[in-house]
Amino acid sequence: AFLTDTGRESAFAYNIQRYADVYTSRLENFLNYSSEAWLDPPYDVKIMPHHVKIPSSVLKTKDHQDG
Repeated sequence: AFLTDTGRESAFAYNIQRYADVYTSRLENFLNYSSEAWLDPPYDVKIMPHHVKIPSSVLKTKDHQDG
């Protein structure tokens, strides 16, 4: 696992789990590739979901805005 020095899941690990379905149906499928493999999107996909920058204000919930 990819953990920080405090034992928490790293941002890298979080993003792999969050976006793995862009490349494969199961995270475990990555074990079939070498760590040097390049994973390219299909030719007709111009922007991958993890390339889009979303302002943090969009991610705030109503609870956080009221508090």
